[in-house]
Amino acid sequence: ARERVRSEPLGIDPGNYCYIYEYAQHLQNEVNERKRKRAEEKKLVMMMTTKNIANQNQQESQNIKEMK
Repeated sequence: ARERVRSEPLGIDPGNYCYIYEYAQHLQNEVNERKRKRAEEKKLVMMMTTKNIANQNQQESQNIKEMK
């Protein structure tokens, strides 16, 4: 069945090619936007984690200095 489907023409009107292309571009742009937002969120989480670790280390070193 798969081979039969591959060998048959799709029957798409050439006038609709530009709409199909534009829609595919639109979908790709949406995917890229979601990827960009996800990457920004990960980056923000990493920055916050790094900042928290730095604050903890600073607090620990301050506590050690106070103990001396």
